[in-house]
Amino acid sequence: DAAIKKYKPDIIGSEVYSVYPSDKLKSAWKVSYCHGVVIGLAAASDLPYYPMQPLDIKKHITQSKKATKEDVEKAAKKYVVGLEPFLTKVAQGNREHVSDSCAIAFMALSMHRSTII
Repeated sequence: DAAIKKYKPDIIGSEVYSVYPSDKLKSAWKVSYCHGVVIGLAAASDLPYYPMQPLDIKKHITQSKKATKEDVEKAAKKYVVGLEPFLTKVAQGNREHVSDSCAIAFMALSMHRSTII
């Protein structure tokens, strides 16, 4: 809620995962809980919410569902102004999380624009 008030987003998008019977219960619970929190924040803030599957995000930003993390990072740099200098400051293990977040934001924005045009 504090982040919503501070950054004042127009939309919320998140990556959602399918949970399978073979997944560990603890992991499935954490993913489901986090997804519920995001949905609750969107509803409480009266913001449009766009859930998306990981493969759909890859396809949207790279044109391939088989894209690697490096492919997603390269595509994110193309669409997000100022990402390259920022990524040089991020520890190597966290770069993929930043790129993934930018890809999610890019897809959510695209989905939102298609609903208002």
